[in-house]
Amino acid sequence: DYIECNQVDPSGTAQRMFREIKEDEARELVRTAGSRPKVQVQINAQRRIKQIQAAESAQVEANQERLRLEGDASAVVKSWCSKNPTLRSKLVTLHELFTDVQIGSGIKELMSILVDAPEDKPALSKAYKKALLKVHPDKIHNSDTWNKLIAAQVFDALRESYNRNSSNSS
Repeated sequence: DYIECNQVDPSGTAQRMFREIKEDEARELVRTAGSRPKVQVQINAQRRIKQIQAAESAQVEANQERLRLEGDASAVVKSWCSKNPTLRSKLVTLHELFTDVQIGSGIKELMSILVDAPEDKPALSKAYKKALLKVHPDKIHNSDTWNKLIAAQVFDALRESYNRNSSNSS
């Protein structure tokens, strides 16, 4: 329609009239869109599609951040493990790994168990179990990606150290 108007009337008068009519029709469609059920369904569907796309985009960004930080977190935990070869030393220095104040302060409380009974195996076992509860990956919900990655790797390192400690004392 638009192209035909341009070919018939090279002066552009018909073209301007056509554009004005189309704009008026578009305004009327937008004004009455809420009252037409099919249009409302389409609008809701478009909103939902945008929400889904935004959620997928956020998920992709989170995965990219996780991959970027994973190697660094692994290096930090490996360095911590090499500096603290025993389970006791790992438990005592555990709070140093976390940037989240809530996790770090919760772990500092565990040190009092070890300080009160320095060479007591049941105390070490008790501190280990409490530490596992504090750093369990499923228990850390409101923390950033870095602390979640550290917690997952520390959880595995503590379990390995505890198993090694148990098998050496048997």
